[in-house]
Amino acid sequence: MSSHEQHRKPVSAKDDPAPAPARPAVADDLTATTDDPEQVRAEIEQTREELGETVEALAHKADVKGRISENVDDRKQQAKETVAHVRESIAHAGERAKEGAAHARETISHSGEKAQEQAASAASSAQQTARERLPDDKRPLIAAGAVVALLLMIVLRRRAR
Repeated sequence: MSSHEQHRKPVSAKDDPAPAPARPAVADDLTATTDDPEQVRAEIEQTREELGETVEALAHKADVKGRISENVDDRKQQAKETVAHVRESIAHAGERAKEGAAHARETISHSGEKAQEQAASAASSAQQTARERLPDDKRPLIAAGAVVALLLMIVLRRRAR
């Protein structure tokens, strides 16, 4: 031990100053000498490439405006894609609605025709029954019943539309 080390007081962990930062690996590489000039050139070239990559990374990190612009461009593209997807979904929904409306019209039309047929059949049956039960002098009453049945068919037909 040197005389300086002997006179040094023990230091507790809390009194101990922060340890000295470790030396970068480059310093160790610099202390190692080599006699081969090609190897030195290769190491220099590799160090230049690494330094160039580091500078590019730092420049990109420091270019806040450029990064924000890239982020905005990305968001714009996402919004465009979302709008296109929504438009496509709306178009498909419109097509399905048209198909549903056509089917509903067809069903209503068919139901209206069926109701008219049933009304006509009921009127004809009532008329026939009335003819059989009533004497000949009641024919005007039968005609009135037929008119009522005809009016009923017209009303049902209009409601079906």
